[in-house]
Amino acid sequence: MLTFAISRYAFSVSVASALLAGCGALPQAPNGMQSAASVRMPEARVAAKYGVLYSFKGAPNDGSTPLTALLDANGTFYGTTLEGGAYNDGTIFSITASGNEKLLYSFKGYGSGGHTRSGPSNLINVDGTLYGTTFAGGAHGAGSVFTVTTSGKMKVLYSFNGCSDDDGGGPSGRLLDVNGVLYGTTSWGGNTCASSPQFGGCGTVFSITPSGKQTVLYSFKCYPDAAHPGAGLGSGGRTASGSGLVSAGGVLYGTSPYGGAKRDGSECERGDGEAGCGAVFAVTTSGSERVIYSFGGRHGGVSDGVHPVAGLVETGDRLYGETPMGGSDDWGTVFALATSGKERVLHSFGAPRDGEAPVGGLADINGTLYGVTRYGGERGGQGTLFSITASGDETVLHRFDLRGARNPDAGLISANGTLYGTAQGGVDHQGVVLDLTP
Repeated sequence: MLTFAISRYAFSVSVASALLAGCGALPQAPNGMQSAASVRMPEARVAAKYGVLYSFKGAPNDGSTPLTALLDANGTFYGTTLEGGAYNDGTIFSITASGNEKLLYSFKGYGSGGHTRSGPSNLINVDGTLYGTTFAGGAHGAGSVFTVTTSGKMKVLYSFNGCSDDDGGGPSGRLLDVNGVLYGTTSWGGNTCASSPQFGGCGTVFSITPSGKQTVLYSFKCYPDAAHPGAGLGSGGRTASGSGLVSAGGVLYGTSPYGGAKRDGSECERGDGEAGCGAVFAVTTSGSERVIYSFGGRHGGVSDGVHPVAGLVETGDRLYGETPMGGSDDWGTVFALATSGKERVLHSFGAPRDGEAPVGGLADINGTLYGVTRYGGERGGQGTLFSITASGDETVLHRFDLRGARNPDAGLISANGTLYGTAQGGVDHQGVVLDLTP
């Protein structure tokens, strides 16, 4: 079995930091690019009530390092942690709006009858059962789809084979429920394994039934196709960010941090053969795929984003997303995209006291978009929580510092007028659940 060298954490979180050091000069104009707004915001106002709802305590009795968004299921929130638990391989937990947290399940590692480990994803709720993925683990070490009840009874639904049988490997991000069938993406694998052995294949889109029947719908071909989708799938923009694909008009849309139109001389092309600043792609539930937009960086005074690692939200007739790099200051963007492929940068991060490197994706709440940046803000640059309108008016709602929670990696959800999320740090430095009232 080929081994893919990039972990889920590297794709969905560390891309925002690792690529920041390696992009340098940016390529020529992306296809379909409209006039973009290069926004340098004045000092943003802080206009929200922020608090820490819960601080994780770590192994063996609690989780550690929450990197995914929460799920609101009938008034109780559910989430996952990368580490902690009885085996220090991550956990599934529940928490109430009053801060009552409970460890539901501890992942057991590779050698325990096909149990899962390494990078559990965001969860979804389907008829009272929670579904998720892990980047690694499972019976073949290439990741899994699992189910877990709200009381903590967990089952591996499917174990990926990686490049064996042209299957996918490294599933990441939230699954998407479309008429009772679940859809997702894998970061590697597919029928391109033989043609791109250095990367273990370019990734797949797959479907899986609640009974565990899995089908590879599409295998990415790398540039000029999308490549290594690391954000997974999501629906309608109303759930937490980090979702990857959204469903709009019967078509699924998603992002990939690599791939897209190849541009000679761009530092988005790496010496090992990887190329492209990233792409937005469309795929049908029958497996027909096309790239609708290729990111391109700087051209002619206009600054596009590069390397999207989070998912999209759909609002009205537009898709909205973010990139952790690119823009006028190379600290990331929020963009709007028509399904026809016309893109506009709404906001470029990096102005004084603004956030830097948005990584968690956006959540649409009553027509306003909310998100997180991993870096930036004041007091040491430990990240921000922000809001942005569809016209690009951005407000910093909270700035993190080294004294408490910091460096959020996952998006926000809304419940009863309050936003909830996760971040690193906290009293025991194991991570926190946070709340914010705009």
